[in-house]
Amino acid sequence: MKYLVQMSVVETANPRDDVNIMIGHLDRVVTSHEVLLQLQKEGKILAAGVPCGRRAYAFIAEVDGNKELNDLLRSLPMWSFQDIHCIPLHDLEDQLAIDKADIEKFRAAG
Repeated sequence: MKYLVQMSVVETANPRDDVNIMIGHLDRVVTSHEVLLQLQKEGKILAAGVPCGRRAYAFIAEVDGNKELNDLLRSLPMWSFQDIHCIPLHDLEDQLAIDKADIEKFRAAG
């Protein structure tokens, strides 16, 4: 199954108020980038990126189901600091076949 995953930072206290907190936050961000790149090399992430100007991620995950997606998300160091939206994607080729069959049904009925 393919899922469109959108993750954005949940606002908390401003980490810039404390240098050590900021370093810890950025360390989790960098590690999350590295994990996503590794998952992309493994074929679990088909495409990934950071929406311009936002503290967020967007990617397409290809996994066997909800449990594997949940495990993948929890492997990201930033997962507990993110608001996460997952959208299951129906294969476009399958949808095309369904829509063409619907056209034929309507033609036959009309």
